[in-house]
Amino acid sequence: MNQPDSRVHRINRLGGLGVDCDAAGLRLAGVALLHKRGHAFVPRPADEIELLLKAAYPADKAPFLSLSLASIADALNAGNLAKAAMTAMFLKLSELDADGAARIARVDDVLAKYDGQPRAQDGRFADGKMGAAAHHDRPPAQSAKPSSGPHQTSQQTLTHVATAADFATRKTPADAPGAIQFSPTLQGQFDVSWSRSFPGGRSKEQGGTIVTDRQGNLSVQNIGGVAADRKTFTPDYTMKDPAKFTPIGVFHTHPYDRSEGGYTGIAIDGGDAGGLIDSPAKFCVVQSGEKQFMFMNTSVTPQRVNWDALHMEGQRDSDAFGAKGNNFADSSAKAAIEIAAKYGLAYYEGHHDHFTRVYQK
Repeated sequence: MNQPDSRVHRINRLGGLGVDCDAAGLRLAGVALLHKRGHAFVPRPADEIELLLKAAYPADKAPFLSLSLASIADALNAGNLAKAAMTAMFLKLSELDADGAARIARVDDVLAKYDGQPRAQDGRFADGKMGAAAHHDRPPAQSAKPSSGPHQTSQQTLTHVATAADFATRKTPADAPGAIQFSPTLQGQFDVSWSRSFPGGRSKEQGGTIVTDRQGNLSVQNIGGVAADRKTFTPDYTMKDPAKFTPIGVFHTHPYDRSEGGYTGIAIDGGDAGGLIDSPAKFCVVQSGEKQFMFMNTSVTPQRVNWDALHMEGQRDSDAFGAKGNNFADSSAKAAIEIAAKYGLAYYEGHHDHFTRVYQK
Protein backbone atom coordinates (compact mmCIF):
# COMPACT_ATOMS: atom_id res chain seq x y z
CA MET A 1 0.00 0.00 0.00
CA ASN A 2 1.31 3.45 -0.86
CA GLN A 3 2.05 5.59 2.17
CA PRO A 4 1.22 9.31 2.08
CA ASP A 5 4.16 11.66 1.66
CA SER A 6 4.87 12.92 5.18
CA ARG A 7 7.81 15.13 4.34
CA VAL A 8 7.64 18.89 4.77
CA HIS A 9 8.01 20.95 1.59
CA ARG A 10 8.66 24.60 2.30
CA ILE A 11 8.80 27.35 -0.29
CA ASN A 12 9.48 29.89 2.42
CA ARG A 13 11.69 29.67 5.49
CA LEU A 14 9.79 28.76 8.62
CA GLY A 15 8.40 31.94 10.20
CA GLY A 16 9.19 33.98 7.07
CA LEU A 17 6.92 36.35 5.18
CA GLY A 18 6.45 34.36 1.97
CA VAL A 19 4.44 31.28 1.01
CA ASP A 20 4.62 28.31 3.37
CA CYS A 21 3.08 24.93 2.43
CA ASP A 22 3.08 21.89 4.71
CA ALA A 23 0.68 19.40 6.24
CA ALA A 24 -0.90 22.24 8.24
CA GLY A 25 -1.97 24.04 5.07
CA LEU A 26 -0.99 26.92 2.79
CA ARG A 27 -0.07 30.30 4.26
CA LEU A 28 1.24 33.68 3.14
CA ALA A 29 3.21 35.46 5.87
CA GLY A 30 1.45 33.19 8.37
CA VAL A 31 -2.06 33.99 7.07
CA ALA A 32 -3.98 30.90 5.96
CA LEU A 33 -5.11 30.78 2.33
CA LEU A 34 -6.95 27.51 2.95
CA HIS A 35 -9.47 26.72 5.65
CA LYS A 36 -9.98 23.38 7.38
CA ARG A 37 -13.54 22.12 7.20
CA GLY A 38 -13.86 18.91 9.15
CA HIS A 39 -10.93 16.75 8.04
CA ALA A 40 -10.42 18.45 4.67
CA PHE A 41 -8.81 21.64 3.39
CA VAL A 42 -10.90 23.99 1.26
CA PRO A 43 -9.93 27.30 -0.38
CA ARG A 44 -10.98 30.50 1.34
CA PRO A 45 -13.77 32.35 -0.51
CA ALA A 46 -12.58 34.18 -3.61
CA ASP A 47 -13.57 37.60 -2.26
CA GLU A 48 -11.48 37.01 0.88
CA ILE A 49 -8.45 35.94 -1.17
CA GLU A 50 -8.80 39.07 -3.31
CA LEU A 51 -8.91 41.32 -0.25
CA LEU A 52 -5.94 39.61 1.37
CA LEU A 53 -3.76 39.90 -1.74
CA LYS A 54 -4.74 43.53 -2.30
CA ALA A 55 -3.68 44.26 1.27
CA ALA A 56 -0.44 42.31 1.00
CA TYR A 57 1.02 43.75 -2.17
CA PRO A 58 1.41 47.27 -3.66
CA ALA A 59 -1.49 48.35 -5.84
CA ASP A 60 0.43 47.90 -9.08
CA LYS A 61 1.84 44.50 -8.10
CA ALA A 62 -1.13 42.68 -6.58
CA PRO A 63 -1.01 39.16 -8.08
CA PHE A 64 -3.88 37.37 -9.75
CA LEU A 65 -4.18 33.70 -8.84
CA SER A 66 -4.56 32.01 -12.20
CA LEU A 67 -4.30 28.58 -10.59
CA SER A 68 -7.12 27.47 -8.31
CA LEU A 69 -6.30 26.98 -4.67
CA ALA A 70 -8.56 23.96 -4.89
CA SER A 71 -5.79 21.91 -6.53
CA ILE A 72 -3.49 22.63 -3.58
CA ALA A 73 -6.24 21.71 -1.14
CA ASP A 74 -6.87 18.47 -3.04
CA ALA A 75 -3.18 17.55 -2.95
CA LEU A 76 -2.95 18.20 0.79
CA ASN A 77 -6.11 16.21 1.41
CA ALA A 78 -4.52 13.30 -0.49
CA GLY A 79 -1.35 13.57 1.59
CA ASN A 80 0.70 14.61 -1.43
CA LEU A 81 2.77 17.43 0.03
CA ALA A 82 5.21 17.48 -2.86
CA LYS A 83 2.44 18.20 -5.37
CA ALA A 84 0.87 20.79 -3.09
CA ALA A 85 4.18 22.62 -2.64
CA MET A 86 4.98 22.49 -6.35
CA THR A 87 1.57 23.92 -7.22
CA ALA A 88 2.00 26.62 -4.58
CA MET A 89 5.26 27.66 -6.24
CA PHE A 90 3.36 28.43 -9.43
CA LEU A 91 1.16 30.89 -7.55
CA LYS A 92 4.18 33.21 -7.77
CA LEU A 93 3.41 34.95 -4.47
CA SER A 94 6.58 36.85 -3.59
CA GLU A 95 7.77 37.32 -0.03
CA LEU A 96 6.19 40.31 1.72
CA ASP A 97 7.90 43.16 3.48
CA ALA A 98 6.99 43.94 7.10
CA ASP A 99 4.31 46.47 6.11
CA GLY A 100 2.66 44.03 3.71
CA ALA A 101 2.64 41.32 6.37
CA ALA A 102 1.03 43.71 8.85
CA ARG A 103 -1.65 44.71 6.35
CA ILE A 104 -2.62 41.17 5.40
CA ALA A 105 -2.72 40.19 9.09
CA ARG A 106 -5.09 43.02 9.88
CA VAL A 107 -7.49 42.17 7.05
CA ASP A 108 -7.34 38.52 8.13
CA ASP A 109 -8.30 39.57 11.66
CA VAL A 110 -11.38 41.39 10.32
CA LEU A 111 -12.44 38.39 8.24
CA ALA A 112 -11.75 35.98 11.10
CA LYS A 113 -14.57 37.54 13.14
CA TYR A 114 -17.01 35.99 10.68
CA ASP A 115 -15.23 32.68 10.01
CA GLY A 116 -17.61 29.74 9.81
CA GLN A 117 -20.71 31.90 9.35
CA PRO A 118 -22.42 31.59 5.94
CA ARG A 119 -22.09 34.71 3.81
CA ALA A 120 -23.42 35.83 0.47
CA GLN A 121 -21.04 37.06 -2.22
CA ASP A 122 -21.38 40.65 -1.01
CA GLY A 123 -20.15 39.67 2.46
CA ARG A 124 -23.51 39.56 4.25
CA PHE A 125 -24.51 36.54 6.28
CA ALA A 126 -27.14 34.31 4.75
CA ASP A 127 -29.51 34.97 7.66
CA GLY A 128 -28.72 38.69 7.79
CA LYS A 129 -27.40 38.48 11.33
CA MET A 130 -24.27 40.15 12.54
CA GLY A 131 -21.24 38.18 13.74
CA ALA A 132 -18.15 66.16 -5.70
CA ALA A 133 -14.68 65.98 -4.00
CA ALA A 134 -14.06 65.15 -0.41
CA HIS A 135 -11.45 67.57 0.94
CA HIS A 136 -9.59 68.40 4.15
CA ASP A 137 -6.82 70.79 5.02
CA ARG A 138 -3.63 70.04 6.92
CA PRO A 139 -3.88 70.53 10.70
CA PRO A 140 -3.35 73.85 12.46
CA ALA A 141 -0.84 73.98 15.30
CA GLN A 142 -2.64 72.40 18.27
CA SER A 143 -2.08 70.77 21.62
CA ALA A 144 -0.50 67.31 21.47
CA LYS A 145 -2.23 65.95 24.58
CA PRO A 146 -3.88 62.52 24.17
CA SER A 147 -7.45 62.30 22.94
CA SER A 148 -9.93 62.46 25.79
CA GLY A 149 -12.81 60.84 23.94
CA PRO A 150 -15.13 63.86 24.25
CA HIS A 151 -18.29 62.39 22.77
CA GLN A 152 -21.09 60.35 24.27
CA THR A 153 -22.44 57.77 21.84
CA SER A 154 -25.51 55.62 21.53
CA GLN A 155 -25.30 52.14 23.06
CA GLN A 156 -27.84 50.56 20.68
CA THR A 157 -27.06 46.90 20.06
CA LEU A 158 -26.10 45.96 16.50
CA THR A 159 -28.45 43.35 15.08
CA HIS A 160 -27.50 42.94 11.43
CA VAL A 161 -25.04 43.88 8.72
CA ALA A 162 -26.05 47.07 6.93
CA THR A 163 -28.07 47.04 3.71
CA ALA A 164 -29.42 49.89 1.61
CA ALA A 165 -32.51 50.03 3.84
CA ASP A 166 -30.38 51.28 6.73
CA PHE A 167 -29.53 54.38 4.72
CA ALA A 168 -33.09 55.29 3.74
CA THR A 169 -33.54 59.02 4.34
CA ARG A 170 -34.76 59.64 7.89
CA LYS A 171 -36.73 62.67 9.04
CA THR A 172 -34.03 64.00 11.38
CA PRO A 173 -30.59 62.90 12.61
CA ALA A 174 -32.24 61.61 15.79
CA ASP A 175 -34.30 59.21 13.65
CA ALA A 176 -31.22 57.71 11.96
CA PRO A 177 -30.09 54.23 13.07
CA GLY A 178 -28.31 54.27 16.42
CA ALA A 179 -25.68 51.88 15.10
CA ILE A 180 -24.42 50.62 11.75
CA GLN A 181 -22.25 47.60 11.00
CA PHE A 182 -20.75 47.09 7.56
CA SER A 183 -19.96 43.67 6.11
CA PRO A 184 -16.45 42.23 6.49
CA THR A 185 -16.00 42.60 2.73
CA LEU A 186 -16.66 46.35 2.88
CA GLN A 187 -14.51 46.73 5.99
CA GLY A 188 -11.76 44.87 4.18
CA GLN A 189 -11.96 47.43 1.37
CA PHE A 190 -11.72 50.27 3.91
CA ASP A 191 -8.63 48.67 5.46
CA VAL A 192 -6.97 48.04 2.11
CA SER A 193 -7.57 51.67 1.11
CA TRP A 194 -5.99 52.86 4.34
CA SER A 195 -3.00 50.57 3.82
CA ARG A 196 -2.44 52.17 0.39
CA SER A 197 -2.68 55.76 1.65
CA PHE A 198 1.08 56.33 1.94
CA PRO A 199 2.68 55.49 -1.44
CA GLY A 200 6.38 56.18 -1.21
CA GLY A 201 5.87 57.39 2.35
CA ARG A 202 3.73 60.34 1.21
CA SER A 203 0.04 60.77 2.02
CA LYS A 204 -2.52 60.26 -0.74
CA GLU A 205 -6.24 59.85 -0.12
CA GLN A 206 -7.75 56.55 -1.27
CA GLY A 207 -11.38 55.52 -1.58
CA GLY A 208 -14.23 54.27 -3.71
CA THR A 209 -17.97 54.32 -4.32
CA ILE A 210 -20.37 52.16 -2.29
CA VAL A 211 -23.23 50.82 -4.40
CA THR A 212 -26.41 48.86 -3.82
CA ASP A 213 -27.95 46.16 -5.98
CA ARG A 214 -31.70 45.66 -6.39
CA GLN A 215 -31.82 43.49 -3.27
CA GLY A 216 -30.16 46.17 -1.15
CA ASN A 217 -26.80 44.42 -0.84
CA LEU A 218 -23.82 46.78 -0.59
CA SER A 219 -20.56 46.46 -2.50
CA VAL A 220 -17.78 48.70 -3.83
CA GLN A 221 -17.01 50.03 -7.29
CA ASN A 222 -14.55 52.50 -8.78
CA ILE A 223 -11.69 52.13 -6.30
CA GLY A 224 -9.41 55.12 -6.77
CA GLY A 225 -12.17 57.44 -7.92
CA VAL A 226 -11.76 60.06 -10.62
CA ALA A 227 -8.75 61.68 -8.97
CA ALA A 228 -6.98 61.87 -5.62
CA ASP A 229 -4.04 63.60 -3.97
CA ARG A 230 -2.82 64.33 -0.44
CA LYS A 231 -5.83 66.56 0.33
CA THR A 232 -8.68 65.37 -1.88
CA PHE A 233 -10.53 62.35 -3.17
CA THR A 234 -13.02 62.78 -6.02
CA PRO A 235 -15.44 59.82 -6.29
CA ASP A 236 -16.49 58.24 -9.55
CA TYR A 237 -20.26 57.71 -9.63
CA THR A 238 -20.28 56.09 -13.07
CA MET A 239 -21.83 52.68 -12.49
CA LYS A 240 -20.67 49.38 -13.89
CA ASP A 241 -23.91 47.73 -15.03
CA PRO A 242 -26.22 50.63 -14.02
CA ALA A 243 -29.27 48.42 -14.55
CA LYS A 244 -28.22 46.43 -11.48
CA PHE A 245 -26.31 48.91 -9.30
CA THR A 246 -26.99 52.37 -7.88
CA PRO A 247 -24.52 54.59 -6.00
CA ILE A 248 -25.49 55.01 -2.37
CA GLY A 249 -22.33 56.05 -0.51
CA VAL A 250 -18.69 57.00 -0.75
CA PHE A 251 -15.65 56.28 1.38
CA HIS A 252 -12.12 57.66 1.52
CA THR A 253 -9.17 58.02 3.85
CA HIS A 254 -7.66 60.93 5.80
CA PRO A 255 -3.91 60.19 5.81
CA TYR A 256 -1.12 62.33 7.26
CA ASP A 257 2.41 61.19 6.60
CA ARG A 258 5.34 61.74 8.96
CA SER A 259 6.22 65.09 7.42
CA GLU A 260 2.66 66.23 8.22
CA GLY A 261 2.71 64.97 11.81
CA GLY A 262 1.58 61.37 11.26
CA TYR A 263 -1.85 62.14 12.70
CA THR A 264 -4.59 59.50 12.86
CA GLY A 265 -8.14 59.58 14.17
CA ILE A 266 -8.89 62.71 12.12
CA ALA A 267 -12.64 63.04 11.66
CA ILE A 268 -14.84 63.65 8.66
CA ASP A 269 -14.99 67.40 7.91
CA GLY A 270 -16.86 70.28 6.32
CA GLY A 271 -15.48 69.58 2.87
CA ASP A 272 -16.65 65.98 3.17
CA ALA A 273 -20.12 67.22 4.18
CA GLY A 274 -20.24 69.52 1.18
CA GLY A 275 -19.16 66.77 -1.18
CA LEU A 276 -21.81 64.44 0.23
CA ILE A 277 -24.66 66.96 0.05
CA ASP A 278 -23.86 67.85 -3.57
CA SER A 279 -23.65 64.21 -4.71
CA PRO A 280 -26.00 61.26 -5.33
CA ALA A 281 -24.63 59.53 -2.21
CA LYS A 282 -26.62 59.18 1.00
CA PHE A 283 -23.62 58.74 3.31
CA CYS A 284 -19.88 59.30 3.46
CA VAL A 285 -17.39 57.16 5.42
CA VAL A 286 -13.88 58.32 6.36
CA GLN A 287 -11.12 56.12 7.78
CA SER A 288 -8.11 57.56 9.62
CA GLY A 289 -5.94 54.88 11.18
CA GLU A 290 -8.20 52.53 13.11
CA LYS A 291 -10.90 55.15 13.68
CA GLN A 292 -13.80 55.67 11.30
CA PHE A 293 -16.37 58.41 10.86
CA MET A 294 -19.57 58.86 8.87
CA PHE A 295 -22.08 61.53 7.84
CA MET A 296 -25.57 60.45 6.74
CA ASN A 297 -28.11 62.67 4.96
CA THR A 298 -31.58 63.24 6.44
CA SER A 299 -34.72 65.08 5.31
CA VAL A 300 -33.50 68.27 7.00
CA THR A 301 -30.16 68.23 5.16
CA PRO A 302 -30.10 70.99 2.50
CA GLN A 303 -30.16 69.80 -1.09
CA ARG A 304 -27.36 72.12 -2.20
CA VAL A 305 -24.57 73.98 -0.41
CA ASN A 306 -21.62 76.18 -1.22
CA TRP A 307 -18.79 73.67 -0.97
CA ASP A 308 -16.06 76.27 -0.46
CA ALA A 309 -17.98 78.01 2.31
CA LEU A 310 -18.78 74.74 4.10
CA HIS A 311 -15.19 73.57 3.81
CA MET A 312 -13.89 76.81 5.34
CA GLU A 313 -16.56 76.73 8.04
CA GLY A 314 -15.42 73.30 9.15
CA GLN A 315 -11.80 74.44 9.16
CA ARG A 316 -12.64 77.48 11.29
CA ASP A 317 -14.54 75.30 13.78
CA SER A 318 -11.58 72.94 14.07
CA ASP A 319 -9.17 75.85 14.50
CA ALA A 320 -11.37 77.32 17.24
CA PHE A 321 -11.41 74.05 19.19
CA GLY A 322 -7.65 73.76 18.73
CA ALA A 323 -7.17 77.25 20.16
CA LYS A 324 -8.92 76.01 23.32
CA GLY A 325 -6.24 73.35 23.86
CA ASN A 326 -7.82 70.39 22.08
CA ASN A 327 -5.54 68.18 20.02
CA PHE A 328 -6.10 67.78 16.29
CA ALA A 329 -8.16 64.59 16.54
CA ASP A 330 -10.49 65.98 19.21
CA SER A 331 -10.81 69.30 17.40
CA SER A 332 -11.76 67.60 14.15
CA ALA A 333 -14.38 65.42 15.87
CA LYS A 334 -15.94 68.37 17.70
CA ALA A 335 -16.02 70.35 14.47
CA ALA A 336 -17.75 67.39 12.76
CA ILE A 337 -20.50 67.50 15.40
CA GLU A 338 -20.95 71.23 14.79
CA ILE A 339 -21.25 70.72 11.04
CA ALA A 340 -23.65 67.78 11.46
CA ALA A 341 -25.92 69.75 13.80
CA LYS A 342 -26.06 72.80 11.53
CA TYR A 343 -26.66 70.90 8.30
CA GLY A 344 -29.00 68.18 9.54
CA LEU A 345 -26.57 65.29 9.15
CA ALA A 346 -26.43 62.19 11.33
CA TYR A 347 -22.85 61.83 12.60
CA TYR A 348 -21.22 58.52 13.51
CA GLU A 349 -17.91 57.41 14.97
CA GLY A 350 -16.64 53.86 14.57
CA HIS A 351 -13.92 51.26 14.79
CA HIS A 352 -13.45 48.06 12.74
CA ASP A 353 -16.84 48.22 10.92
CA HIS A 354 -18.95 49.15 14.00
CA PHE A 355 -20.35 52.70 13.78
CA THR A 356 -22.34 54.38 16.55
CA ARG A 357 -24.34 57.56 16.17
CA VAL A 358 -23.04 60.39 18.35
CA TYR A 359 -25.64 62.21 20.42
CA GLN A 360 -26.29 65.69 19.14
CA LYS A 361 -27.69 68.49 21.26
